Amino acid sequence: MRVSHRHLRKLIESSSDEGIDLLYNPLFCMELAYSSFIVPTFPVGERRAIYLLDKKAIPLFTDLNEYKKSFEGNAGLTPASYDFDYILSANADLVINPSSENMFLDIDYFRGKAETPYFEYDSPFVGYNCAELELVARKIKNDSLNEFITDPSAIYDYEEFFTLLRKSILLTAISLDSTEDIVDFTDSMAPIVIGDDGFVEIFTNIGQVKRGPDTYVQVVNLAQFLEMVIRFDFEGVALNPDTDDIRIGREMILLNFEEFRRNYDPSKYMQAHNYAFRLDGLKSE
Repeated sequence: MRVSHRHLRKLIESSSDEGIDLLYNPLFCMELAYSSFIVPTFPVGERRAIYLLDKKAIPLFTDLNEYKKSFEGNAGLTPASYDFDYILSANADLVINPSSENMFLDIDYFRGKAETPYFEYDSPFVGYNCAELELVARKIKNDSLNEFITDPSAIYDYEEFFTLLRKSILLTAISLDSTEDIVDFTDSMAPIVIGDDGFVEIFTNIGQVKRGPDTYVQVVNLAQFLEMVIRFDFEGVALNPDTDDIRIGREMILLNFEEFRRNYDPSKYMQAHNYAFRLDGLKSE
């Protein structure tokens, strides 16, 4: 059960020190919206129901250690991980980490709010197949984005930056022990390279990937990729880490993500996460 909320907890801790109402903080609301929490459940027939504290509020836990502080040894309850939107459908007040931060959230605040979009893997849009994605990987250039990120006077124009990202086709690196030129991940997850600092790597073309011949790359569905960064609590994205090393921090992704995904068309790249291409094979032509 992989649930991590380091960034959310930092916001809660800082608000407690400064007396800030976090519900007016857009970063906090985005962290909540794209989070999954551990909650205690109990059996009701063949289904499971969410347990309420004092029959009033749902306890939300940011990790298993927090859950154990309240319910370790309670054999009648089982921890389960649910998306925040699903938890809201229970129509009860919420308490985050009742044995630690004990942050109360009134359900009335969330009434009428639209559900958080979730990237659908099973899309009616099939998108490019493996051969088409390989051809895309070979031809990616992104000249406008490359020119922008090398201009010191432009790099803080985040609106233009995310506009260019939305129009770009990017690559990510895969850590893989294989001798195949093309690897199919249709039934598994690709081991995407994550830096020691928690930043996930993306590249503007194969020439930016300064790695050995056994490196693999994937074409990126950027809406899916940025959502992964948010949901899995990563620090952000490193663009061309081997050359330009442009860091797009988590906060900047959160503040721009909703507008980005509304204007991003992912339909051609619905299968992009299924295939990885050996870098040496791509560079050989």
